[in-house]
This record gives sequence, C-alpha cells and structure tokens, in this order.
Amino acid sequence: MVLQANQTVIFDPLFYFPIILIAYLYPRRGVSASVVIALLYIVMVNLIPDLSSEIVITCIGHAGFFVIIGFVVSYLNICFSREGPIHERFANIVESSGYEAYIGVTPDGMVTDWNKGSELLYGYKSHEIINHSIFLLMSPDRPDDIKHLLKKIEEGTGIEEYETEQMTKDRKRIQISLTVSPITNYRNDVIGALVLAHNITERKIREQVLRENEARQRAMIANIADVIAIIDIKGIIRYKSENIEKLFGWKPEDLVGHSYTKTAHPDDVERIKNVFLKLIIEENASTTIEYRYQLKDGCFHTIQLTAKNLVQDPMINGVLVNFHDITERKLLEDTLMHVNQKLNVLSQLTRKDLTNQIFVLSSYLELAVQDAEGQDKVIERIQNSQQAARLINEIAEFTKDYQDMGAKPPKWQNVKMVSLLGLSHISIGKIQHSLETEKLEIFADPLLENVFQRIFENSVAHGSHVTRIRVWYSTIPGGVIIYFEDNGIGIPQSQKEQIFLRGATARSAMRSLIFTKEILDITGITIEETGEPGAGVRFEITVPDGIWRFSLEG
Repeated sequence: MVLQANQTVIFDPLFYFPIILIAYLYPRRGVSASVVIALLYIVMVNLIPDLSSEIVITCIGHAGFFVIIGFVVSYLNICFSREGPIHERFANIVESSGYEAYIGVTPDGMVTDWNKGSELLYGYKSHEIINHSIFLLMSPDRPDDIKHLLKKIEEGTGIEEYETEQMTKDRKRIQISLTVSPITNYRNDVIGALVLAHNITERKIREQVLRENEARQRAMIANIADVIAIIDIKGIIRYKSENIEKLFGWKPEDLVGHSYTKTAHPDDVERIKNVFLKLIIEENASTTIEYRYQLKDGCFHTIQLTAKNLVQDPMINGVLVNFHDITERKLLEDTLMHVNQKLNVLSQLTRKDLTNQIFVLSSYLELAVQDAEGQDKVIERIQNSQQAARLINEIAEFTKDYQDMGAKPPKWQNVKMVSLLGLSHISIGKIQHSLETEKLEIFADPLLENVFQRIFENSVAHGSHVTRIRVWYSTIPGGVIIYFEDNGIGIPQSQKEQIFLRGATARSAMRSLIFTKEILDITGITIEETGEPGAGVRFEITVPDGIWRFSLEG
C-alpha cells in the first residue's frame, strides 16, 4: 500500500524487511523491534498534513500488522532453534557410541536412529531397520514388552533397568536390559525416545548358575546331620543353617543376634567361654568340645561342636562352627562302659583266683622238689611244671592290658605328654630321647600311654646298641604321621610283617606289638615299621583327619 499526500510518499512494504530481518537474527528482540518500527511509522504518518481520518486509521492498522509480523517470525524462529539442537544432540549421542547400543524411536515405535553398538548387538545394519518398527526385536515369548515400552514413551515417564528378552537378526534369543528416556520439545510434547540396550545374557546365565548352586547348597545343608553357624569375635551368632529347626527345634531367627551361650547348659557356660577365648586368640586355630545344648522344647541334649577361627577370611569374618547331636552315642558309650566295667570286675576276680591258685601250685611244686631230692627225672618234670606255672602267670598279667582296652571312651591326648608317661615306666639308661611333637594331640584310647611304653621297650630290649630315640611328626594330605625312630640294629626284612601279627597263642601275642596296633585301631589310627635293617627302627603312626589337632594351650 502506498500513502500519498501533498506530494509525500511512504511505501509500507519497506518496513517489512527490517522487521523480518531483526526477528530472524535476534528472535528474542523481534517483537520489541517491530513495536519501535510501528511507532516510527505512525510518527512519520502524523507528520504528513491534511490526512483524512480514514487514512490515519488505515496507518494504525498497518502498524499493528508490523507488530504481528515481528511476533510470528520471532516465535517460529525460537521454536526451530529449540527443536533443532535437541535432534542434533540426540544424533550426536547415538552416532558417537560404537559399543553402547543406542536406538532412537518415535512414539509409535518407528526406528529413527541406529548406531554401531546396535548393529553389533542385534545384527541389523542401520539401513535395514531405520524407518521400520521396533517390533522386529520382539521375542515371541514376550509379546507385550514392546507395547509396554511404547506406552511408557507416550506417557513420557521413561524406564530404568527394564529386563526382557529380545531377538537378533538371526533370531537368536538374548537377554537385554533397557533404559528408555523420552525426548520432548519446548512444549513438553513427547517427540521420541532414546533407548539404551545392554546385553545381559552372560550375567543372567551366571545368576542362574549362582541360584542353582545356592539352592543345591541349601538342600545339602538342610539334609546333613550337622548344624552350621558363624559367630563373630564378640560371641554373637551371625548365621545359623536352616536345618537347625529340624534337628533342634530352633528357627535361625530365634538365635541370630544372640550370644552363642544362649542354648548352653548353665553349668557348661564357663567352660565354653574359656575354649572360645583361647580359640579367637590364634588365627586358623580349631577345637572340638562336647557340652549340653538346650533344644527349643527346653530339654538338653549332648552335642559335639567343632570350631575354627576364620576371622581373617573375609567370607566368614568370624568363627565357623558345626555341631551335631551325640546324645544317643553318649548313651551307648555309657552303656558299653558299664558293661565293660562289669566284665572287668569279673575278669579281675577270675584273674585274682587264677593268680592265687598259681601261687599255691608253685608252692606245692617247690615242696615237691624238696621231697624228690635225688630223683632227677621227677625233679626235671617238676621244674617243667614250675616253668609252665610262671608262663601262665605271665599270660594272666598280659590279659590285664586287654581287659582295660576299650573300657573307657577315647579322649584327646597330648602326644608329648603320653610319650613322657610311657618313658616313665621303663629304664632307658643313657639313651638320649627327643620328643618333637609340640602341641600335637590325637583322639585315642586312654591306653595310648601303653602304646608308647611298648614301643620304647622294644627299642631298649631289641635295639642292641641304641643311643638315641626321636619322636616327631609331619602333616600329610588327609592326616598326620607320627614317627618313632632309633639308631639301633633295626628289624630284619623277613620279620617286619611278624611284629604286628596276632599269633595263634597268647604267648606269641605277648612277643609281638599287636597290643599297640589294636589300641590305635580303636580310633582308626594305623602303625607300620618302615626302617632300614641295620639302621634302626622307624615306626610310622598315621592319624587321619578329624582325630588330630593342635592344642590351644602353650
């Protein structure tokens, strides 16, 4: 529109160019600039004289149109400047990651972006899947997963760490963890989503294996006869195996968090505390103890408890304990002990009567020798009878040792101490002895002292020129070996197997070491002679695991 008056000409379109240019280059100042230009236009119009009211109104309308143009151009420019960087940043993120799988999708599930990480994960090239539906990745076993994701995208809420199963291009099933982040424009309208996918197939396999192992361990623990517990250094129970309820009535939660003495008989508490205090002083120390344990119903049973100090083990960080009920075994042991006591009484009476009669017989034989003076043949026969009586007496004394074997239950014994006691019953003269078993203890019959006595006697009686005896030990897989060595003449190879034979008679047994072997055999300990003939004897006493330990006492 052209305004003419008194030869003055104003071209309205000339004002459009600065308004559009400013609004485009400076969108946030476009409106204010258009207002200034519109006011300038009105001022210029008012400088023209003799204008009709109709022209003035028209000019004011033009000025308002100038402002509208400035507003529209600025608004559109601001909108494009907001959405443009969003898409640009999104594209840069997707393309810059070659290992992470980033997928751009529209609200209806069309793939808009597909980076190299996605190609590696799913097998599709970008041109094979862009502008196609993300339903291509859907697992037939999880048909609703993609719908769930699209619903979350549409709602603009997003998803964190959503685990699902999807399909690769070659239709291989893979376990996926998805994180979905909605993308919105300046009006907060959802215009798409960024999907981050992680392959967690190997992790899920490891988790499944771990779950199976844990289930297997729980099943094993639930069906073993031992209860397993962990006690911290303060004496507080931190773990109890679930099978305790079946065996003792308690639920694990009844005891976890309480003192380990809660279920102990009041008369046994002090003894248990002393053992526990000694145990935690020494790293990897272990001990076994028997005491009375209170069941959930209030009655007491006898248990055997084995504890090991594993405070330094980060997986345990405490004392590992396992125990089982030995009440029935103790009853059987007590019954057997009473039976043996009765048999011992009978044996003692019988042996006493036999010894008395041998004494009477020997007295009569001595008198008979005097009466038969001068009758050489009669005296010879009487002397043979005296020898037989003495042998019967020796056999009676020998049976005394067997009478006591097994009469009392096995117990833990210090090897060095029982060796010293065994030595105390014999005279070894100038023979030097070295007992190097330190704090080694073994679980054996109370007659273990007699075992070492017999072995020492063997060296003194048959070793000829023995000047040194040494007792030491070494640990082996599955147990420990106690060695007894001397520097005597040793045992001929042909006689090695004979020394532990039972023999056909009591007399032959007396001359062997069968007594030592049978005492050790009560708790599964074996003995053999492995020395070199001419270089001294070497007895090897093999003690299996479970019946040897190191004493907690110095």
